[in-house]
Amino acid sequence: MPVLKEYADSNDKDGYYVHAHVSGLSHPLPLQTPEVTEEIYRELGYEPIKPGDDGGVNVPKHLTWTLFDVDLHWTENSGPQGDASDLDFDDLREVAGPDLTTDDIETILDLTEDYRGQYQSRVKELREEFSDDTGGSTTPESGGGTVPSVEKLLEEMSDEPSFDDEVEQLLEDWQPDGLKPDDYDPDEDDGFFSQYYTTHSEYREALDSVPDLKARLQEYEDHPWKVQTVKAASGNSEEDSNGLRVTFKIDDSSDINRWSCIDYRTTDDTPDFKFSTGISSHRSYTFEVEDNYISDFDMTITHQSVGKFDIPPEDFWGYEVENQDPNEMMHTLITDFHHLIPVIEEFFDGLPSYDLESTDPEDHSVYLP
Repeated sequence: MPVLKEYADSNDKDGYYVHAHVSGLSHPLPLQTPEVTEEIYRELGYEPIKPGDDGGVNVPKHLTWTLFDVDLHWTENSGPQGDASDLDFDDLREVAGPDLTTDDIETILDLTEDYRGQYQSRVKELREEFSDDTGGSTTPESGGGTVPSVEKLLEEMSDEPSFDDEVEQLLEDWQPDGLKPDDYDPDEDDGFFSQYYTTHSEYREALDSVPDLKARLQEYEDHPWKVQTVKAASGNSEEDSNGLRVTFKIDDSSDINRWSCIDYRTTDDTPDFKFSTGISSHRSYTFEVEDNYISDFDMTITHQSVGKFDIPPEDFWGYEVENQDPNEMMHTLITDFHHLIPVIEEFFDGLPSYDLESTDPEDHSVYLP
């Protein structure tokens, strides 16, 4: 249902706005609200409990979209002079909320009867929508509206991409926690971490740049491992690419405590994959797969000391700090790598579109029987 909210005191805007939920959109569509629209909501008894994102109140869906239909709501991108597209009420999310009653309509008609302000023509159109003698009027019972699609609304009034229903469902299931609404004001949150955030639109726009997104998501949906989150690697502090970052939920009984990969296939980036994983809380690994081979491998140990090794051998190096035993680190590296090999193979067994080269020593010429 739509939610009527009031801008926080710290925002550079004041007054009300509405978050309206639309099918096919993973976050609410913010609708701007002129004073006459605010007055209509107030007269019907709808006022935010307090300023800020968490002080909103539910309002009748039919009222919000009728106001939008006559340009007494608009998206921020379209502005008050933009032409609003009609909406099919079947496209709006059917969520329980307050009804618009016959008494409410009478209140609106009484309130707006003598209106002579900036939006006079729009208020007149609103009155016509709610008047019994209008041939094309809609009523709360009919749930009417005309049929242009929500996709048209998103195309004309928002730069945010839209995906088909299957992708939308997967993104809804797998989107990371902590995404901010598009109208998020970082000044409302104190502290260092409020400087770094991603909005819903930014999240989706980044995913729109991932090649073959639907095929990738479908493949990971079919993977035996359970996906936790997906997001685009672009915009990440470490990478600037069109890869797809996938994080998996790990069984509590596993020695592996995390597993994430960046799938670079069909992009201009190399390698094909980059993985990050950990064993216990003190040892973490990154490795790369390119041209069907494990092509690079890094290890970091953190336990009273910090160490790192790079493979292949010609690039092998380590640095010592207090209490660090290089021999112990090397032994741990080999032991953990032995443990990781079957896990790596298991992961790629779940990706039928990619064949990792065998890790059996007998299948390689360097093996000496």
